[in-house]
Amino acid sequence: MFYLGIRGKDKSDFAKAEVYFVKAINRAENEEEANGAYNELGNIWAAIWKDTQKLEDYQLALQLFQKAKMGGHAEGNDNYSLLAHLLPDSYPTLKTLLNHDLLPFYFETTNKKIQEMTD
Repeated sequence: MFYLGIRGKDKSDFAKAEVYFVKAINRAENEEEANGAYNELGNIWAAIWKDTQKLEDYQLALQLFQKAKMGGHAEGNDNYSLLAHLLPDSYPTLKTLLNHDLLPFYFETTNKKIQEMTD
């Protein structure tokens, strides 16, 4: 796996980057900053999906890119389109993948992990 100079199969470096961008979303001073962080989280999960080929990883990346796209983030829009184009035939439709919203559970779980790390 490779993302922003991060290499590693154990995902520990990816986890550090994930924490950074989740904190960036939580502390964003405006929509533009938050949407940029959503896009970067999407990049992380797209890189993980490339390695794992797990449906849930693809779905999470897609929803993060969609969140950035809906906020007007140009790169998020491009990344959403690219990932949508890569949808494997064996996966459900984009509509189905987007209707089952993973983001609330993802952020709740990730924020709890971050809180536990800082306690």
